[in-house]
Amino acid sequence: MNKKPSKKTKLELFKGIEQAIDNKNYVFTQHGEIRSKQRLNDEQVIRILRDRRKKHDAARDYYLEGYQDWNYHIQGHTVDNQPVRIVVSFEENSMLIITVINLATEEYEK
Repeated sequence: MNKKPSKKTKLELFKGIEQAIDNKNYVFTQHGEIRSKQRLNDEQVIRILRDRRKKHDAARDYYLEGYQDWNYHIQGHTVDNQPVRIVVSFEENSMLIITVINLATEEYEK
C-alpha cells in the first residue's frame, strides 16, 4: 500500500506543471483525452496550464488511496474567456491530465 504523499504547494505545483510541459512529460489519461476532445483540444489545454493567470483551486484537490499523488484542480479560461477546470496529477516523472471541465456549461461532481 502506498503512503499518502504530502500535497504540493502552489509554487511546487505550478513548477511541476511547467517542467512537465517544457519536457513534454505529460499524458492525457483516457478519460482526460475524451473530455478534452469534447470540450477543447490538447493545445488549448496546454495553453491554459501554461497561462500565468491560472489559479489553483486547492479546496477541490483530493487524494485517492493507492495513487502516487494528489489530484490538483487548476482553473483558467479559454481564448474566448470560457472558464475551465483542468485536473492534473503526477506519476513518477509525468504529469497526468485527468479531466477537463467547461465550467460555463457543466456542473462537476468529484
